[in-house]
Amino acid sequence: QFAVVVLAAFGIRYIIKNRENLKKILKHSLIGLVVLFVIFQLFQDTLQNMNFVKENEQQQIVSSYIQHYGQNKGVNYARQYLQDLRQERFEMLHKDSLRFFLIATVFLLLIWLFSAKKISKYVFLIVLLVVSTADLLQIDKRFLTNLESNYNINEFKENRVDKYLLGDEEIFRIFPLGSEFSQNRWAYYHQTIGGYHGAKLKRYQKIIDECLYTNIDGNLPINWNVVNMLNVKYIIFNQKIPSDRLEYVLFDREKQYALYKNTSYLPRAWFVEDLELIRDEEEIIQRLNSSDFDPAKIAIVEEMVGDIKIPHETEVSLSKFELHELEFEIRTDEKGFLTISEIYYPAGWKAFIDGKEVPIYAANYILRGVVIPEGEHILQLKFEPEIYDVSLKISLIGILIVVILLLAGVYWRIKKR
Repeated sequence: QFAVVVLAAFGIRYIIKNRENLKKILKHSLIGLVVLFVIFQLFQDTLQNMNFVKENEQQQIVSSYIQHYGQNKGVNYARQYLQDLRQERFEMLHKDSLRFFLIATVFLLLIWLFSAKKISKYVFLIVLLVVSTADLLQIDKRFLTNLESNYNINEFKENRVDKYLLGDEEIFRIFPLGSEFSQNRWAYYHQTIGGYHGAKLKRYQKIIDECLYTNIDGNLPINWNVVNMLNVKYIIFNQKIPSDRLEYVLFDREKQYALYKNTSYLPRAWFVEDLELIRDEEEIIQRLNSSDFDPAKIAIVEEMVGDIKIPHETEVSLSKFELHELEFEIRTDEKGFLTISEIYYPAGWKAFIDGKEVPIYAANYILRGVVIPEGEHILQLKFEPEIYDVSLKISLIGILIVVILLLAGVYWRIKKR
């Protein structure tokens, strides 16, 4: 934005200083504008057939509709929405293109009047300023309207299920089934495996697409391996769920929500008895979908971890839980592997045992794993992305260089005068 304004200023200065010699430039500019306009009109059909939707954006839209409405309806609704979106974006392109040709014509006419000495330099600059400002205001209005929050606060009003869950002081996650899975209102009060945004980390999205709804016990299309290892203590649905794994808690008649407690959920962190080394992504997914896999006893890792033993006496308590830092107080009688029900994200998260950094392993494809030595320890997980600190320093250096150059330029101008 800064560079374009500076270049425009150089252009205006050139026009003012070369008032007598603008005929050739005006002629070529007018011919170029007319040719461009003709091409634009001739290729209307080609432009209208452009996609106007990026591939990753299209995938996110389709995925979101499928999660909300199911496979068949979701695909149909997404197809109609994408069609309307393409048409709307084409109309925006067409309208803005005509607007460009109109403003360009006005500018050429204005320059011609100035070069022909029909108007003075100051009239030329004032009209140029007015037209440019009017153009910018029309564009800015698209972004600076409806600044008031448009969500309905009643949507976030506590219902009976919310109140019960908020009364449980343990750290846990919930699993809203069906169309409620993608409703981000649940994230207003609780930790939900549906998240608060349609776009998710690639690993997590793969688990949702290929594992979460896999039937492993012959009853419900739910992968209890994934549900349990994600620390899902409660499940919410709008009807009765026939499962021995669930314990009925309550029913909210107003909202038509039934709340169930998952009797086999795992805590936020636990020690396992054995490790399975699987490097292939698809093989890991197949293993997670198998009925004989038990995340309470086994952790799947993607690289060699080293020798670990089976702890017999362990104690793990979450003593600090914040957005960018977690702290566990741990006691174990053997060197063991701790599976932590937090999403694996190596681009920033670091682990420290008693202040010393240790590696974080990918466990069960989406979780974190840390090797804990024998004894009592404090495990800290901190989000400290190195790229952030580097970028901050580079930005600061850049600002200082600009300030120094500006001061040097001012000093040079003053000394020259």
